[in-house]
Amino acid sequence: MKNPYVLLLFTTIFYSGNLLVGKPVSNEIPPLTLTLFRFIIAFFVVLPLGFKEWRNNPALWKKEWKPLLALSLTGLVFFNVLVYLSLNYTTPVNAAIVESSNTDICALIRIYLV
Repeated sequence: MKNPYVLLLFTTIFYSGNLLVGKPVSNEIPPLTLTLFRFIIAFFVVLPLGFKEWRNNPALWKKEWKPLLALSLTGLVFFNVLVYLSLNYTTPVNAAIVESSNTDICALIRIYLV
């Protein structure tokens, strides 16, 4: 896919859809199970896109596996578990406000810590 704006559009749709679908589903399915299902689906969707990159740079992947694992656990697993847990106590709109403020908070932390 040559147009990055299309990918950004899909990212926005998937993130917002995650909250809308997660609210009613999180009451029926535990957050860890829901995160596992989401991860499995995303893995099989992204696998064809990333497999070529993985084969082209095996040394890089072997060298950087620890940071990639840490980012995967915190960004994919822990974050989604916490989002689904929070949807048990608030509305998708409130969760979206908090989720969208993450980049601002990270930027402020980086400014003050560096």
